[in-house]
Amino acid sequence: MIQTFSRYEEKYIIHKDLKAQLEQVFNIKLIRDSYAIDGPYTIYSHYFDSTDYQNIKTSIAKPSYKEKLRMRSYKYPLVSDDIIFLEIKKKFRGKVNKRRLYLRYIDYLNYINHQIKPTFESYYDQQMIKMIDYMMTTFHLKPSAMISYDREAYYMKDSDLRITFDSNIKFHNHEEHALLIDDYYVLEIKTSYNFPLWLTQVLTSLNIYKHSFSKYGTAYQKIISKETYYNKSSV
Repeated sequence: MIQTFSRYEEKYIIHKDLKAQLEQVFNIKLIRDSYAIDGPYTIYSHYFDSTDYQNIKTSIAKPSYKEKLRMRSYKYPLVSDDIIFLEIKKKFRGKVNKRRLYLRYIDYLNYINHQIKPTFESYYDQQMIKMIDYMMTTFHLKPSAMISYDREAYYMKDSDLRITFDSNIKFHNHEEHALLIDDYYVLEIKTSYNFPLWLTQVLTSLNIYKHSFSKYGTAYQKIISKETYYNKSSV
């Protein structure tokens, strides 16, 4: 399993009609991810933050460097032996670096709720838990926002090019909140290199241009910040 990534990630907001046109090309040029052969698969992400949401506030300000910690799973609800991963995502001058740690769900709960640090044999995993533990204690992080979405994915053979369509993006607290208008998708193109010429030509011909979109940032701006303000005002 791949545990490290270093690449550029460009995002676009597109209507379902544009998605259909892109898929006509992608079905020829690319390979559909094996998890998405029969349709979209669902991703659940728990973002970590401080009680005053300082991490996402900083991220929204778009500094040249930012980082975040999240837990990701591919099913919900989870049971003890399900595998999840903790992921540190750093972005510096447009380039994204990700490092992942795979854990059993029960070990994750013991770490988050009881500060029982899991042990590992590999040097990589040992260093990862140290980095995660440092972030948790230094920035006083805790699970702060759960976001789910459906994903369709493509990749290019003999290349690290990966293209995804995300839809049905929801923030979960006491109820579900849609973060994107129906019939629209977040198109994300991920690669360490320049886009292949054919991809650039397709995007240009369809007038598809970059559009910043953060799932957690959108949840904070649309919902969390308003709830936080209301709760403070009610005290």
